[in-house]
Amino acid sequence: MMAVQVLLLLQVNGVASSNGLAAANNIFTWSAHPFNWNDVDLEKVNVQMDFKSDGSGNFDDDRVGWMTTISNVTSSNFFGVQLDPGGTGQNIETYWRRADGTTRVELTIVSLPAISVNTWYRLRAEITKLTATSARIDVTLTQLDASGNPGSVVATGSVANTNDFGADAPPATYFNPSNLYPSFRTLLLRRHRQIMLI
Repeated sequence: MMAVQVLLLLQVNGVASSNGLAAANNIFTWSAHPFNWNDVDLEKVNVQMDFKSDGSGNFDDDRVGWMTTISNVTSSNFFGVQLDPGGTGQNIETYWRRADGTTRVELTIVSLPAISVNTWYRLRAEITKLTATSARIDVTLTQLDASGNPGSVVATGSVANTNDFGADAPPATYFNPSNLYPSFRTLLLRRHRQIMLI
């Protein structure tokens, strides 16, 4: 079993004046910690990040997952989940592209309750290997207190098997590269990134 846990903090932008990153349009790809989905010792990948809701209690394109490359920030290389408007309001949804490379797969995993304005939340995705080209995805969203400590879990949801989506299943190109890279994105604010490979 391989296990790595890493925490990286940058510019001051985080909860309770902690370190964090400024908002950006591009995906942050963490090249220092690649992993191989098909490593026989890899069982799952956990990624999490703290995100701040906006003044209306919304999130927009706030993602955790992985990229298949470090040389191109195009979202077609991203596999994971995101906080985003969808369904009947805010939700946690899948995020990848179909095999055609252009059609986005943004399927609701769980709808969110009312989100407090200008408040920090922690999005966590546990992505468990089922096969060489499929995964189970479990997500949680936890509200943080003013000091950044976890409070109430406000939403949980699961995808039992990504292959169950038929034509919307992620293609093998999201799993086959020998190096995959933890990745994060937000249009608002993010505090820190954390990964765990088990």
